[in-house]
Amino acid sequence: MTAAVAAVAAVCERAGQLCMECKQISNTGLRAYLFDSYNMIDFTVLSLYLASYTLRFLVDRWIKA
Repeated sequence: MTAAVAAVAAVCERAGQLCMECKQISNTGLRAYLFDSYNMIDFTVLSLYLASYTLRFLVDRWIKA
């Protein structure tokens, strides 16, 4: 598996997890979601992944410019 395929697979997996977390927020309510410490860990991990992919994209654009 090439690095590009692995990166796309990782992004798709994280996008799926993000959708699951959003669905869980809509089903349980924001307050109940935030009071569960496991959900806070999930939210933190997904936020860090999202930030890292965003920074990777921005750095690639800045280097190519």
